[in-house]
Amino acid sequence: MFKGRSLPGSQCTNDSDMFNGQYLSGSQCTNDSDMFNGQSLPESQCTNDSDMFNDQSLPGSQCTNDSDMFNGRSLPGSQCTNDSDMFNGRSLPGSRCTNDSDMFNGQSLPGSQCTNDSDMFNGRSLPGSQCTNDSDMFNGSQCTNDSDKFKGQSFLGPQRTNDSDMFNGRSLPWSQCTNDSDMFNGQSLPGSQCTNDSDMFNGRSLPVSQCTNDSDMFNGRSLPGSQCTNDSDMFNGRSLPGSQRTNDSDMFNGRSLPGSQGTNDSDMFNGRSLPGSQRTNDSDMFNGRSLPGSQCTNDSDMFKGQSHTGSQCTNDSDMFNVEPEGTAPRMVKVPQLPQDGLK
Repeated sequence: MFKGRSLPGSQCTNDSDMFNGQYLSGSQCTNDSDMFNGQSLPESQCTNDSDMFNDQSLPGSQCTNDSDMFNGRSLPGSQCTNDSDMFNGRSLPGSRCTNDSDMFNGQSLPGSQCTNDSDMFNGRSLPGSQCTNDSDMFNGSQCTNDSDKFKGQSFLGPQRTNDSDMFNGRSLPWSQCTNDSDMFNGQSLPGSQCTNDSDMFNGRSLPVSQCTNDSDMFNGRSLPGSQCTNDSDMFNGRSLPGSQRTNDSDMFNGRSLPGSQGTNDSDMFNGRSLPGSQRTNDSDMFNGRSLPGSQCTNDSDMFKGQSHTGSQCTNDSDMFNVEPEGTAPRMVKVPQLPQDGLK
């Protein structure tokens, strides 16, 4: 994955080429798993069913299949009418996304008729959207059911204490997220008391969070004090040596490690699942820029920032976090636990 631009000389022609920035016409990324986190230009000819867009889908991009995902606006001309259409931005009234898997990462406008139980919102849910079922995800709309998911802060009012409450921001001390599926995409503050076996963190896990059970997920760094050693420990940062990720529900927000036997139906990838690709060399994902000299040759080298030319990333779990916007990217060095301390 590329969070910047894909330069014309990158020759990205395989089906796992991912772009988190703009897709330039010279990069030749035309296969069905090409993902775009920026704009899809009309000449990109993204017509396959896994084409994903993290920004605007222009009318000329011809993304009409049922898995087309948009992280920006869905324009009326994109014809996203099937039940897997996902939107990370606004759903305009003309997009006709009415099925039960329509997902929205922005606002749900009253005309979008997203009323089924899988409607997910990463932004605000307006009163007209009638999102009342147990999988509705809101950023503060008083969703108190057991699958309420939040991408922002959890405030005192919604009483988000059920076992599937998910937070993509910070969990404030008073949110009382103590159940087993509490997920955090930001930092877990010491007062949030998220100690159960499915606590997920997309930021850093502070030592006090005591994430020791088998579903602890980290999208950032796993600090030495967090003791995440079981078989479903998920890391979007480094993969610690002793975590033994071999079960079929091991989820990686980058790739499937060689030892995980990534052939089962629960293996989930935060890029795409290739059709029978054996998940080995093809899942190198870059969340920053991959410079030509980065020497990233193994199948799980992941970068959340920039890969510098001298980084020599040859091990399969080298992962780098991106710095906040406006700061110079750096390689994140995550301390590794001693082998004898892991189970």
